[in-house]
Amino acid sequence: MANRQDRRRDKRLQNQEFREQMKTAMAHLDNDRVREAELAFKEAAAMQPGEAEPHHMLAMMTYRAGRLEEAGNHIVEAAMRDDDDVAIHADCGAIMNMLGRPAEAEAACRHVIDQDPDHVEAYNNLSVALSMQGKRDEALEICEAALARRPDYTDALVNKANLLVKMDDTIAAIEAFAAAIQVAPENPLARVNLGIALRMVGELDAAEEQCRLSIE
Repeated sequence: MANRQDRRRDKRLQNQEFREQMKTAMAHLDNDRVREAELAFKEAAAMQPGEAEPHHMLAMMTYRAGRLEEAGNHIVEAAMRDDDDVAIHADCGAIMNMLGRPAEAEAACRHVIDQDPDHVEAYNNLSVALSMQGKRDEALEICEAALARRPDYTDALVNKANLLVKMDDTIAAIEAFAAAIQVAPENPLARVNLGIALRMVGELDAAEEQCRLSIE
């Protein structure tokens, strides 16, 4: 009986120390002490190896720092530790796409959608993952599902337009790029891609105008 009580007390103490370590790490991050925050999150991960939270935070930090391989490793570790956290698996889908690992991105995004059928970012990232695997018809269908839930979602509008270009439907792509620009006139990617699409149909002056607007 005494041994069981001792184990419970030790576990409570470990949990308390872990939470304090996470608070310390977050305080460093909130005050732009990035290096100290990263070290503190790593210490938290070592203190409680089964916790997903420090790995998720490390994934976000390394992603923002442009260290995509590290971000990928951390987000996979986080996802393996928490099957129910939608945010973790949504971030996993996005990062796997950036790493050129579309099958893993697809699995993560489908997992998110199973839990949250209206998660528009997951639909869009799933569409990207499917397109990367050459499944363009399904990718377009999934992209439309994202836009049905949020018609002004710029990323999905640009994704749809890019898909249409790949599917040789340049006129429809131009319309989709124009819709994205109407929603977000400052979006340079939409304007550059619109310029490319316009050039493909011989509208050289209009293409040049869009490219100029993208850098103003």
